[in-house]
Amino acid sequence: MKVFATGALVNLYTRDIQAGLRFYRDLLGFTETFRTPTDGIPEHVELRSNGFTVGNRNALLRDPDGNLVEIVAKRSIETG
Repeated sequence: MKVFATGALVNLYTRDIQAGLRFYRDLLGFTETFRTPTDGIPEHVELRSNGFTVGNRNALLRDPDGNLVEIVAKRSIETG
């Protein structure tokens, strides 16, 4: 059998990226492999453990003009 992929990546959006770091890095023992920006509170961090990568992205991002914007999703659930 051929193996086409050896790992997985999931991106999570959070309002508190520091809490996500404490959970994945400090509690579960994931290793931080990427951070941007490198100084201060990050907007995106990737953590890895046993071939599995979790990307934590701050749900509050900056638009091209530097204004903070929040990523939101609207879902409708049809009943019936």
